Amino acid sequence: MRILTALLVSSLGLAAASTQAATPETETFGQCLIGKTNGDDRLLLARWITFAFASHPIVQDTVSMDTSKLAETDENVANLVMSLLTERCAGEAKAAVAAEGNAAVAMQKAFEMLGMVASQEVMMDATTQARINAFGGYLDEARLNSALTP
Repeated sequence: MRILTALLVSSLGLAAASTQAATPETETFGQCLIGKTNGDDRLLLARWITFAFASHPIVQDTVSMDTSKLAETDENVANLVMSLLTERCAGEAKAAVAAEGNAAVAMQKAFEMLGMVASQEVMMDATTQARINAFGGYLDEARLNSALTP
């Protein structure tokens, strides 16, 4: 089970991109994950990964989290993953594992696709966009233009 958790964390858009392209079956599996989840499912995944990041010692002094929500979030993510792998996308998952020849590779590549969509949905929030873009006020535009203009 730890392997599945590690794969989910790495594949939700947080790991380096895979060096090999996914098989068509894994692409289909990834599309199934996207198509068979809704906005609430994907925001749940974003919440879960945020808790994972917040637990890292390097950010613990800057992030506070409601630890009373951890167990509930973990349980909800487990239920979602079980539903995706055993019901909603069971056939696609099985085909991807067979095509890749490795369950870990199939899961990582397919969940990367879902993670990208989940991340994009979080990034569409105006407050989140403002927070991400805030560093731009400290950039030296003239220096950047000079460095990047051919």
